[in-house]
Amino acid sequence: MLKWPIAVLVLLAVAYTVFWFVLAGRSQDWIAAWAAIEPDKDWHATYGETEVSGFPFGMTIRIMTPEIVWHGEGQAATWSGAWLVARYLPWEFDRIQLDLPQEQRIYINAGDQPRMVVVQSSKALGQVEIVDGRASRVTTETLDAVITVEQNQAPITAGRILVEAEQIGGGQAHDLFVQIDDLGFVARVPEPFVGEVPFLAAAFRLNGQVPSGGPVRDRLAVWRDTGGVLDILSFKLDWPPLDIEADGTVAVDQGFRPVGAFTADIVGYNDLIDALVDVGSVSRNQASIASTVLDVMAEQDAETGERRLSVPVTVQNGTLFVGPVPLMPVPPVLPPDMLL
Repeated sequence: MLKWPIAVLVLLAVAYTVFWFVLAGRSQDWIAAWAAIEPDKDWHATYGETEVSGFPFGMTIRIMTPEIVWHGEGQAATWSGAWLVARYLPWEFDRIQLDLPQEQRIYINAGDQPRMVVVQSSKALGQVEIVDGRASRVTTETLDAVITVEQNQAPITAGRILVEAEQIGGGQAHDLFVQIDDLGFVARVPEPFVGEVPFLAAAFRLNGQVPSGGPVRDRLAVWRDTGGVLDILSFKLDWPPLDIEADGTVAVDQGFRPVGAFTADIVGYNDLIDALVDVGSVSRNQASIASTVLDVMAEQDAETGERRLSVPVTVQNGTLFVGPVPLMPVPPVLPPDMLL
């Protein structure tokens, strides 16, 4: 009586084994299709040797020396690493886990000054969710990051960087969430601040489509002129003694300067104003007027004596206003060499 069930199990095992090795054999075709140059793709990839493992319950594809290139007219951005590992279940193709190398290099050729960013970490992971053959949600987590932007400058460090990006409405909008824990930098920081930010998080929604191809300046201009808007769904900065929570909407003007309106709760605003004076962004006379006006607007906690400012914040004509007070100039969102 047990022969038939055993035979069925053996048959299923054999069928699954064949299925797994057929998928493994087709992995080369999938990688080639993923990397190929196509008319509607902004990017392509190159790579070296590949290896498939993980039998029986998983599939792991190791890609050596991958390089992903986002290209435009005379401009490009390139990501590269020693290897890239993709893991997924043979019966679940729409969710791919990624292991990223401990050193990643990002080369940006835009404007007159090419830029190289090197990211080193103790661990870097990712996840891609696929809908209709395209990535609809991408998540990366990087631990103990050391980020070098310029060779002759001290690196930026972070205990943890979490990035989540998702398409909304079939690509009509994109959500982005970024959280950075224990951000550190070496720079002259006015007291009482120090060169470590314990917590920074922001959630954005990019409304409108940024066209593909061409210089970044031109693409941003098209997005702006077709009604593109960036919603800041939430913003949280904990940098003692400064604590800011805010949300709002921002776009760019004809000079590529940010323009927008926000609501914000701010603790430690006077310390921030003093710091701006120290670095030369605000004059002492401006700081005195701003502190007086903002103190009138703020509420004081009866128990702690802490002053909390709940105020509208606006950016217009290249100036940041906190309530009615013009606080500091705001530069364009692109570096000068990319505005030409």
